Amino acid sequence: GTPRRAMLPANDEGLDATLDGVIGDGENDGLMELESAGVGGEESKPVAAGGLCSCLTVGYYQPYFDIDTATTLIFIISATSNISRYLAKGYNYDFELVSFCMSFIYGYLVVLATALWAAFTYFVKLPVRYMSLMCLVGYSFALYIPCTILATFSVLSWPSIVLAGVGSTLFVLKSIVPVISARKEKAVTVLSLLVAAQAVFMLIIKFKFYSHSS
Repeated sequence: GTPRRAMLPANDEGLDATLDGVIGDGENDGLMELESAGVGGEESKPVAAGGLCSCLTVGYYQPYFDIDTATTLIFIISATSNISRYLAKGYNYDFELVSFCMSFIYGYLVVLATALWAAFTYFVKLPVRYMSLMCLVGYSFALYIPCTILATFSVLSWPSIVLAGVGSTLFVLKSIVPVISARKEKAVTVLSLLVAAQAVFMLIIKFKFYSHSS
């Protein structure tokens, strides 16, 4: 099929539709259904992602599974960081690490989504649904899942975490740049803070959970 091109929407509903279209179009997820931009309030049917590189996007696989990405990431990091600690120092399971991981991942998800929503609504003046941004940030964690498994091994720790951080950031940028690009002056500020926040998140993941294997 013809690849979908992200365009600056003419209204608020179109902005949400653009974000939802990049996140994914799961048939069973009401939040992921594309909203019609001013066509009598009707909803458009989910469209499968197309194009040569569509298999590299989360949306391509969304019709086949529906998981809480953040919760899965918490489980994977909790398990692999303790395995990594065991390989480096012997058995020493850290339960506090699990509780910190849960608070950190969920906290970052809420804080970043809220910050983006506030930036879009009050600074850039392009209102967008909060849940669209929450889903966007949540799905951006997906690449961290395989990469944190690889980070269990000392030699792969830095490369895999950096790869996850870069991939996660590009995923979010790919979604919001098309809808914010018309406000170039303000867009630079928002995007710079987003990249900085993602970099800090990546470094905390590395040094808090996998530094003992370096």
